[in-house]
Amino acid sequence: MITLEQAPLLLRPVREAVWFTKEGLSPDARTFLLQRGCQIAHLDLDGLEGAADLFKRLARVLSFPKYFGYNWDALDEVLADLELSAEKGLVLVAHSSFEAWQSESEVMGRLVAAWLLAAENWVDRNVSLHLVMS
Repeated sequence: MITLEQAPLLLRPVREAVWFTKEGLSPDARTFLLQRGCQIAHLDLDGLEGAADLFKRLARVLSFPKYFGYNWDALDEVLADLELSAEKGLVLVAHSSFEAWQSESEVMGRLVAAWLLAAENWVDRNVSLHLVMS
């Protein structure tokens, strides 16, 4: 679980922006982040069935534009163009990720790679972008 003591780390723009934890954000960490204007989104990975399913879930949770192409290149593009500001940043909490890693390891690996690429791009703009796998 990401604790209140660790929560400030999620406000920092970093290239190593993927966290693995069994329980996501603690209530205190969540409150801390929200009070500082950080966007928190929740992605349910329960029963994930391939990349197409992941793209649909991400598009819904992160409000991707209608032109999103539902493929890996399109994911890279849309993550680079999210509407984020330096004051806010984004934490995406991916629930049931351990089960998803067991059943869809290639898809999950590609998601992490796409997220790390996006986080690197956002670091240059001084905006935090973190993925919490729980």
